Amino acid sequence: MENCKFCHANKLVKAGFIHKIQRYMCKMCKRTQLEEVHREKCELEIKIQALYLAQNGESLRSIAKTLKVSSTSVFRWIKSSQNILQELIMKSMLNPSNIKIIKNNQKDDSIENSYKIMLNI
Repeated sequence: MENCKFCHANKLVKAGFIHKIQRYMCKMCKRTQLEEVHREKCELEIKIQALYLAQNGESLRSIAKTLKVSSTSVFRWIKSSQNILQELIMKSMLNPSNIKIIKNNQKDDSIENSYKIMLNI
């Protein structure tokens, strides 16, 4: 780390670790900050594949195993599929007229208000 991200001073000193990530303290403003950690984000195409597989009745675990991602990620993508569809529309990859969202009438213990996404691509 070179400069403080709060006051932009060049007075950072090491101040321990948090969850194996180096922490720094600025001598000028006395604030602490963590070393930048770059997380890999999944591509939008992988999220679309997950939604497609979920729509076709695949289980969360089988989708996660197929796409080599965690089942928690797959669950979040399905839960927030509306945001993914909006992201697709913003990137002009999908026409809004090709999307149909149908509410499931089945009572499921894991997801109370579940929806099916119909994509006509």
